[in-house]
Amino acid sequence: MNNKNIFLDGLIEKNKGNYTKAYELFSSIKDESLAKLEKVFLLINGLGVNKNYNDAILLLKEVEKDKNLEGAILGLLGELYLYNAELKDLSKALLCVENGIMLGNSICLKLKGDIYYHGIYGETNLEKSYNFYTEAADKNNSKAFLQLAYMNYYNEIKNASIDSAIKYLEKAIQFGENQAYFDLALIYLDKEFDKYNLEKSIKYLKLSAKNGNAEADLILQKIQ
Repeated sequence: MNNKNIFLDGLIEKNKGNYTKAYELFSSIKDESLAKLEKVFLLINGLGVNKNYNDAILLLKEVEKDKNLEGAILGLLGELYLYNAELKDLSKALLCVENGIMLGNSICLKLKGDIYYHGIYGETNLEKSYNFYTEAADKNNSKAFLQLAYMNYYNEIKNASIDSAIKYLEKAIQFGENQAYFDLALIYLDKEFDKYNLEKSIKYLKLSAKNGNAEADLILQKIQ
């Protein structure tokens, strides 16, 4: 099997939530920048492998000369500098994010949304945050879909709606966000909304439990 097919198989396993298998497939590909970036993502998030920021940094250094991946590299570095306790450096984070945005990178757009949402640099602005999340979502950033869903669910923006929250969670699922199964299940289980649907809730709880969510399994035991 050639590297292209192995890489595609790795993406399929990653989107199915089989992160250990995905990591093994990406690791079997030698000298391929895209595979290394996928490994960085899994290492940073501790998916299928123990979190290891040092190994992630080493891999990023190996691919940093690949100009075609400059935006993605800046996004991953920005995430590390923003959120990793050992590597946290807000000046470097902002530099990476701003340069990545100029290259149209979706991770950087999502991080800029985080910056305004959490007031990381002193300014909390939900409108700006929502706009950056929307730009990132337009580039199919799965984490941005989740954030847009939450902002609609918690009524944090103008014209927020539970329908929009559901729409964004469904999009997040399409791009491999397993958390969205659980969130959708809770919406359909909540009688406060007019979306109450026990059958759909059980369906999404089962999918969430299948992907390792113990809380989903506990709720299933109570409602079935």
